[in-house]
Amino acid sequence: KIESEIGSRVSLKCLTRNVNSLSFIRIQKVNITANTSNTVGNISFPSTTYSQSGMTVNYTSDSLTLTISTLDCLDEGYYTCVVGKQNNSEVQAPARLQIQPTGIC
Repeated sequence: KIESEIGSRVSLKCLTRNVNSLSFIRIQKVNITANTSNTVGNISFPSTTYSQSGMTVNYTSDSLTLTISTLDCLDEGYYTCVVGKQNNSEVQAPARLQIQPTGIC
């Protein structure tokens, strides 16, 4: 769980191992109610950076970091890091971003 305040800068980090066997790393925002997800960051190797409206994704040797420059209520929620390997397998790890104080959004 990651907690932060509106207007602050926040980063979500996906750690990886054995980077030579990776084909992509993706960060998705999950809508639990609708059972859907939207990709908010994606690196397909050999690329190392990606950005879109207020978010930047950077890859270094063992991690992918999604940085939200100015946090707002729409950013609150559940995120999933998806690591795709060259053998077509995937590994996923969840995270929850919560705005403080709780209930403000």
